[in-house]
Amino acid sequence: MYTGSQTQREYAMLSDGFLKLAKNPIRCRVYRKIAAPPQGRNALIRLPCLAFAVCCLAAQPAAAHHSLSPYNRNLNETLEGTVKAYIWSNPHVRLVLMVENDKGEIAQWNLESGGVNRLINAGLNRNIVQIGDKITVIYNPRRDGSRAGFFVGLTSASGRKYDTRRNRGPSRGGAEEG
Repeated sequence: MYTGSQTQREYAMLSDGFLKLAKNPIRCRVYRKIAAPPQGRNALIRLPCLAFAVCCLAAQPAAAHHSLSPYNRNLNETLEGTVKAYIWSNPHVRLVLMVENDKGEIAQWNLESGGVNRLINAGLNRNIVQIGDKITVIYNPRRDGSRAGFFVGLTSASGRKYDTRRNRGPSRGGAEEG
């Protein structure tokens, strides 16, 4: 069996020629390791857990945006009420209105609209609507009849009207016509 120093000597003898190596060949083992194998019992679940986490993070932006199919985009209705909340953020600006019905009961309506850029292009900004303001909203009601909708226009407390509908035709295959 050869030791490390003997192997080094044999490599040094290469300058004398290859014949000496042929008479006294070097024994070696070849290990083919691309990467170190996972160690321990938990190592076997590491890769699937990592893959699951990557998939969850990659899918998060898709979960933020949804279809407008729950709303009847061909029907415009009007609500007048007091602003309880106004959330100016993407992917949809949200508005919560407290509306008095014919019986004098107050009901909460949850409305959403397009993104911040769409409302900015319509002339709106985060300061036009304040909590406690009495406003009028034009909206597309939900198909299931719940107190919610997609607002496409509003009249602020000062009386100024804003229309957030698209004027350039359909986009995304007609999903957001208007």
